[in-house]
Amino acid sequence: MAEVCPESSQQNQTPSDIRRPEILTRSGEIMSRDLSRLALSALFIPSLLLIACGEENLAPGLNLDPEMARVPAGAPIREGYIWSNMREKFVPVTYAEVDGLAIQEGDMVLGTVQQMEARVREVKALGLDASGPRAQGLAKTDLNSRWPNAVVPYTIDSGVANQNRIQDAINHWHDRTHISFVLRTANNAAQYPDYVRIQSGTGCSAHYGRLGGQQGVWLDGSCSTGTIIHELGHSLGLNHEHNRQDRDTYVIIRWENMVAGAASQFQQNNNEDDDFFGYDFGSIMHYGPMQGSKNGRPTIEGRGGQTIGQRNALSTLDVVTVTRLYSRTITLRASNGDYLVAEGGGGAMVDANRVAVGPWERFQLVDLDGNDLVTGDLVQLQTINGNFVQATNGGGSTLNAWEMAPGNWETFRIWKMAGTGLSTIATGDGVVLGTLTPGYPKYWQAVNGGGAGVTVNTDTINLGPANIFTVAFP
Repeated sequence: MAEVCPESSQQNQTPSDIRRPEILTRSGEIMSRDLSRLALSALFIPSLLLIACGEENLAPGLNLDPEMARVPAGAPIREGYIWSNMREKFVPVTYAEVDGLAIQEGDMVLGTVQQMEARVREVKALGLDASGPRAQGLAKTDLNSRWPNAVVPYTIDSGVANQNRIQDAINHWHDRTHISFVLRTANNAAQYPDYVRIQSGTGCSAHYGRLGGQQGVWLDGSCSTGTIIHELGHSLGLNHEHNRQDRDTYVIIRWENMVAGAASQFQQNNNEDDDFFGYDFGSIMHYGPMQGSKNGRPTIEGRGGQTIGQRNALSTLDVVTVTRLYSRTITLRASNGDYLVAEGGGGAMVDANRVAVGPWERFQLVDLDGNDLVTGDLVQLQTINGNFVQATNGGGSTLNAWEMAPGNWETFRIWKMAGTGLSTIATGDGVVLGTLTPGYPKYWQAVNGGGAGVTVNTDTINLGPANIFTVAFP
């Protein structure tokens, strides 16, 4: 059994903060857990997270963290460009040159220096809004840089230290998200030409996003389970939280306290593509306060004295960000033609009374079964604010979008009821969605067929037009 971190290390909680002990995993198994609405990262479940507290916590004091060890002091600092999908142009970045690789912020490998230099030449020739081909692996919210069907094939070199930590980190991603890491073997290599090779190296680092072909995660013996979770996050396309565009509103960077060469690892991002939600002090992608300190004083401080950075678990916002990255946009129309809407963009009720599509009427659909969306798949729907659509009390009442962490009440089974083809669900098809209540599933229903709220209280016998929603994938 894993060691459980002491209560004193957790945020204060009240009984009202603790969510019902149910969670549905990617495989469809309902597992027991306590999930805090306020801070998922504050809870540690022995059966899910096999982390020893002593080695995972970010200790104070003089500290060049292993996440920063890949870039030696004095490494050449260069400037290059990456593509911003949101701005639809190239934006400048600073990176360190290490062994021919372009490393940003200490542990994020953008590609080779040769690739970055080619991009600089392209920008000089064509301008920042060049329409030519873009270097692979740099535009992280581009669909081409995400792993298809949320499946990440991987291999582990035999000489890599502490392989139990790697497996624990992979299990943590499996337990908390719909991401699936699949071991690449000789038998399935043709099926998975793109994969992550986990190998020995200095410190802890990873290629950033999916590149195509073989890419790396580099680990030495100092990489804790939490740090490996962090590095796998980079492989998925997650950036450092403390370097996002709006970070100066929330934290103070103490440049004067940094060891030589560390400043480039705290440079603010010019690309806001991944900043889907609010600033997350508790993200596993956030540096701790003493990271890279030369004198035992903080290098990062929360402006409000907040506790920052941890390597214990994915935070709630880490989970919802990955959900947003690895999902597809869907709209649903009731039988009278009105669209479903998450009032306020999330955090309130779900109604079926809109005549046009805007941000509140677009949902991000997560297919827990992966591959194409087909009848019978388990799905979750996320709002623009990051909340998940929920059957209030698990069914028998209304539909809301309150919860920030998906569980059993936020997971539904989808069935195709009308449209072309037998099972694949496509734009224009009619579907019904039902709860997972054992033995007594309840189905979504647009009150009066639309123009009002949505309930989740219809049984199979009474299914009718008000239970069928027409989907589109804009």
